[in-house]
Amino acid sequence: MPWPLFQPGCTSPDDISRRSMEQFIFHPLRPGMEIKSRKDRLKAEILRFHPDKFNSHIVRKLRECDREKAIEIAGVLARMLTDMMAEEIQQETGQ
Repeated sequence: MPWPLFQPGCTSPDDISRRSMEQFIFHPLRPGMEIKSRKDRLKAEILRFHPDKFNSHIVRKLRECDREKAIEIAGVLARMLTDMMAEEIQQETGQ
């Protein structure tokens, strides 16, 4: 599964850290993202891992035995990304 992390082999929400996500999402040489703002990069990832979209478009393509774990990991990612976006907005508004 192409999770937004550099290290391969993510099999559990415990394998994800905010730092590892930030390193991937905000990497300056990430293809297609070079000129996008931090907020735009986060928005793209939030849309990719939003539970409704993820569950309807991605989960059905996975093996049955992998679905539950993928849904769990995507949920953790979505919450972390939403928190990161809220912090970006707070920084923009100076609050």
